[in-house]
Amino acid sequence: MNSRKMYMKDVYSKYWINARDDIYGFLPYDKALIDLIDAECSQNKLRTLLEVAIGTGNPIASTLVKRGYELSGVDIARDLIERCSRDNPTIQCVVGDAEDLNYLESSFDLAYCVHSSWFMPDFEKAISEMARVVKRGGLVVFDIQNSNSEAISRIYKAHVFENATWIGKLYKTIKNTAKLVLQKGSQDWPFIISQVPSDPVKLIDGFEDHGLRGCEIYSWNNSALQLQQLETVRGEPYVGHDRLVFMCRK
Repeated sequence: MNSRKMYMKDVYSKYWINARDDIYGFLPYDKALIDLIDAECSQNKLRTLLEVAIGTGNPIASTLVKRGYELSGVDIARDLIERCSRDNPTIQCVVGDAEDLNYLESSFDLAYCVHSSWFMPDFEKAISEMARVVKRGGLVVFDIQNSNSEAISRIYKAHVFENATWIGKLYKTIKNTAKLVLQKGSQDWPFIISQVPSDPVKLIDGFEDHGLRGCEIYSWNNSALQLQQLETVRGEPYVGHDRLVFMCRK
């Protein structure tokens, strides 16, 4: 199995299982995503949803269940699925790979994947799989860290520096050791490039190959309180937007 997948399955999941609620909680971004999905589902009478990389199920899937939707979920980490099943018994969640979903074609009205695309080695394959399991006329929703954003590019370069160069690894070791000694902050010991942003232009160019006919794009920047819809223009790099949300129709 790809080392990034092993990292998510065996290492990061142990952090995320508590951090999702204890550190991040119910973010304004989460509420904006829920409201966006809810509005589209209500308008188009969509009821069956699949969350890819569902984690613990909180707070997005759990809130959508409370709003009356039928939820299924898949995640690569067994401990996260066990927590999701315990906290959300009505969600049909299973252990699985986002790039090889174990569902039949046209099984759901909508499939979504949020907070997760940058952890996947082949996110385009995950998009293709979400499109496969969604019914004709349904929706595929996901977010990305925009590689064309100056801020995201700077963060990614620092991530690569700490995990792929000897001086960066030395710096990371010293930093983690200081956190351990001072008992302050979370440590990140594995030297692995676990997060990779996506190029929105490349993704858009591949939508037709995945059977996706149309797409709406929304922007979320740290200073914003709501999603902002953008015009979809082929070749537009969306340089000024850190995180983009895609809502694609099959």
